[in-house]
Amino acid sequence: MLTWMRKWTPIIMLIALVGFMLTIFLEWGMGLDNIPGKKGQTVGKIGGDYVGIREFSQILERRKQIIRSQGGQQSQDDAALPMQVWDDYVSEVITNKAVSDLKLEATDEEVYMYLITYPLPEIARSEYFQTNGQFDMNKYLDFVKTPSSYDSPQMQYIEQMLKTDRIPKHKLSELLASVNEPSYSQIEYEYKAQNERVSFEYIYMHPFAISVSQEDLSDEKLLAHYNANKANFKTDEKAVLHFVRFPKATTLRDEEMTAAALTEIRDNILSENTTFAEEATVESDDFGSAKSGGELGWFGKGRMVKEFEEVAFSTPAGEISDPFKSNYGYHIVAVDSVKIEDGEVVEVKAKHILKHIVPSAETLDSIESLAENIRESAEGNSLFDIAKTFSVLVDSTAPFGRGENPQKIGYVADLGNFVFDSETKVGDVGKLFETEDALFVVQLKEKIAKGTLPFEHAKTKIKDKISDSLRVRGAKDYLNEIKDKIGDISFEEFVETDDKLTAGIAEDVTRKQYIPNIGVNGEVVAAAFAAPQSAISNPIIGDNGAYLVRTNSKQLVREMPDGAPEFSSIRDQIKRESMDNIYTDWFNSNKKRLKITENVREFYY
Repeated sequence: MLTWMRKWTPIIMLIALVGFMLTIFLEWGMGLDNIPGKKGQTVGKIGGDYVGIREFSQILERRKQIIRSQGGQQSQDDAALPMQVWDDYVSEVITNKAVSDLKLEATDEEVYMYLITYPLPEIARSEYFQTNGQFDMNKYLDFVKTPSSYDSPQMQYIEQMLKTDRIPKHKLSELLASVNEPSYSQIEYEYKAQNERVSFEYIYMHPFAISVSQEDLSDEKLLAHYNANKANFKTDEKAVLHFVRFPKATTLRDEEMTAAALTEIRDNILSENTTFAEEATVESDDFGSAKSGGELGWFGKGRMVKEFEEVAFSTPAGEISDPFKSNYGYHIVAVDSVKIEDGEVVEVKAKHILKHIVPSAETLDSIESLAENIRESAEGNSLFDIAKTFSVLVDSTAPFGRGENPQKIGYVADLGNFVFDSETKVGDVGKLFETEDALFVVQLKEKIAKGTLPFEHAKTKIKDKISDSLRVRGAKDYLNEIKDKIGDISFEEFVETDDKLTAGIAEDVTRKQYIPNIGVNGEVVAAAFAAPQSAISNPIIGDNGAYLVRTNSKQLVREMPDGAPEFSSIRDQIKRESMDNIYTDWFNSNKKRLKITENVREFYY
């Protein structure tokens, strides 16, 4: 039992962290300080309960802890995290309210049956229940069926979590699914879609093969479209920034320091002060192999990048290579064994340590010093003028709103707070903003009030829309012109003299099958099924362009035979596909009834 507890501890910690976060959702999210009238302290309201910023920040931080515990790193996706946490928060409240209203509970017997039927993913990752690196159901069942297993605090925690949270929610899902029984006609339609076959030729024309005259895209015509469709250009408050981006780029000195660090590690291993496995576990940036001491197992040629393969296959068995560089960083490789055929090494068994090349503290200080110098100089001045004196480039964003990531910048923590603060004025320079990859100096170029987006900012979208419409129309007209010229010759032969066109053949495909150059395009395939054999269709506008289709053969299904073996699987497939829609409708109706308001964007964007 102690062995099991030791091996399972990381999994238990993860489950506990998730459970603790759920506790936060249920108990802390609506704190005593979340009272009406405290503007600036609440991130939203669910029903009559306010959600405080202090409690919400704690929930957000615990979500980040979970991501880090699972090996996740900060990324551009962090921009979406506050809203994801809010959406999860709302979902948790709605779901728990439904569970409470419906009095959904779980008995001890149901907990036992759930454990047997649905092994928790967290448990499946435990080494204790694995054989040769794979989840072993027999080991798991032996454990679950042993009464003494439930004496441990860990299992008691899991039992409680299943009884009060997971199983009641599972019952709620089953209730929602029970109203989702497909009709016989739905199943028959899907049966036909999976079993009917058609073979056809097609001619494809990409809209960009059609040129658009500048006269059609003149400012006068764009403005006329804008004035006629102003209702389509309503916008919330937006902003435009000038910015200078300072990438956290590595230097030659950083590379030399990385190589030197690996040389020191190699020397320690050769001096027997440590082992390769110990160093790999602690030092390697290849987290996948690090946990197994850097082991890569056996591999042949063509499996690794060129630089790695050359060193691995040229290092004698029992030796450790000098540091060498690949696109991933610097490596050292220890070759344990080799397989030789006809005097040539064909496979090696090796382990490695990888160190990514990252900017040193010295490099980062240098970049930050330059960025801060420019930022300070730009206060009260034009960022463009200051940038010229430092020989750096200034760029600008497209208009973006609160909660949106600025074009060319992406997610930057606190940037939205600066931009959309009521006290921030055009020309103001923000603090030095930072992401994992770069530093930014930003100056507010323009604020666009809520209302109608000005023409100069709508102009690009209007131009793209009109251009796309004209190209599609031109492609359709072009195919109409050539339709009667094709005659009986094959499509592939016809397009040989026209570089605007591409031809292809789809053999024996179903209505929902992926087809190269077409994709899963219902209109094109539907036209092939509908057209008489050997007849050429009218132009079809699909997702990727314009098409002509000529049907060569088809096999139709009049009706689904009684007792079709696919009946059950198709029924289950339809239920799965529609379940998301049912849950979404149910969730949205509950959300609307609770009159939920959200202010998260005011704090985090």
